[in-house]
Amino acid sequence: MIFNRQRHIILSFFLSLGLLLASAGCQFRGPTTTTIAQPKPLSSSCRVILLPFLNDSDDENMGLIAEKICESELINREAKVINEADVRLFLQKKRLFLSQWLTSADKTFYQDMARDLKVEKIVSGKVFSVGLETVQGASLPTASLQLELRDADTGHLLASSFLTRSGDDYRLMMHFGVVRTQSELVQMMIGEIFDDWIDKGVVNCKKAS
Repeated sequence: MIFNRQRHIILSFFLSLGLLLASAGCQFRGPTTTTIAQPKPLSSSCRVILLPFLNDSDDENMGLIAEKICESELINREAKVINEADVRLFLQKKRLFLSQWLTSADKTFYQDMARDLKVEKIVSGKVFSVGLETVQGASLPTASLQLELRDADTGHLLASSFLTRSGDDYRLMMHFGVVRTQSELVQMMIGEIFDDWIDKGVVNCKKAS
């Protein structure tokens, strides 16, 4: 009887330890980021062009929502986001559609754009999916998205980050509280990726306070 009780206590201890370690693992699970060697040193400013987000999710508005959130998060990190009208005017002069940019632009295009618009980086994004999951009886949002960072002077890819999160993840990681809306979750995810880029030294913006 005593032996069974001791065995039960030991098993309970190791089960609790396992759950604690699993929780700690979740706390430090960051975005999957691939960084490429930078072609030149970072300057003191942070001027970027933000391209329209692609959207593969079932929510037809999520691409535009994510794009606006991304712009807000960039500004929150003291980035200067080039006015979309200025970008479209430059494209018109080059006789290039926005949808053709990343596939058809050549080296001269990027050099001219970086000089004329005084821009250093290009940010683009894609929403793969959004949805809902049930956690402890509550319906919480989920999302998967990708952000890419390119050198405006060459068009070369500098960093590509993929991230999947649920509304419960930020409670586990940051004691932030459960995230209950899709837009709030996307905001947290984009901010997390930007801060990861800053930590890795691929952008020179400042972390959000």
